[in-house]
Parts: sequence; structure tokens; C-alpha cells
Amino acid sequence: MDIERRRGKTVRDVIPAKNLKKYCSWALVTGPTDGIGKSFSFELAKRGLNLVLVGRNPDKLKDVSDSIQAKYAKTQIKVLSLISAGTPKVTRAVLPAMLKRKKGAIVNIGSGAALGITSGPPLYSVSPAAKA
Repeated sequence: MDIERRRGKTVRDVIPAKNLKKYCSWALVTGPTDGIGKSFSFELAKRGLNLVLVGRNPDKLKDVSDSIQAKYAKTQIKVLSLISAGTPKVTRAVLPAMLKRKKGAIVNIGSGAALGITSGPPLYSVSPAAKA
């Protein structure tokens, strides 16, 4: 799978070249059916992490899950189809267990421009808003 390019960087540039398993063996990815979320899902599976894929469309989630499983057979994948979970709710759901273990990491990737008008370039506001 080609890693999507965003502002001249790839997902490999964003995810540190460290052993991510020191944080945990599972990664929860919201929005894994398209774009950056999909690229992150594949890259995390490549690095040996198991995945919890959270999204709104059960058919797309199954397609992505099957694609990852075909490429990285050892990866365990759990799929959660949530109509309106939102990042804060998902974070609140996983944070207590991470704190208890004193282990884990939360990385949120998104654009606040989808929520309102920005003072930057007009197309920048339109692009994230179209994904919201």
C-alpha cells in the first residue's frame, strides 16, 4: 500500500522509528477506513501491533480489516462500528486502563478547521470540513 503524502511527509515520518510495543501491544485507530487513519492502520500492523479499528461504516471497516489481515496475517484486529463516538469519548474509554498500567500513548490526528472558519487559505477550511 502506498503511504499517503501530507505536506511532504509520510506516515512513516510521523510514527517514530521506535519499538512501539514498549507502550502496548494494541493500537486503537479512529477513522481507519480512509486517508491518514487507513495509512496509520497499515503502518501500525506492519510494526507488529494489534489493532482496534473504530469507525462509522461497518462495510468499510470490514474491507480495511480484511485488507490488513491479508497483508499482516499475525495482526489481531477488533472492529468497533460506532455511529457517533468522537475522539473525546473514545479517549475517555481507553485512558483509565492506560493509567492503571502506567503504559500507553494517545495520538490524535485531525483538523480543527473542519469545525469552523479559519483565517488561513479558504480551501484548507473546505478540505477538512468535507471529511467531517
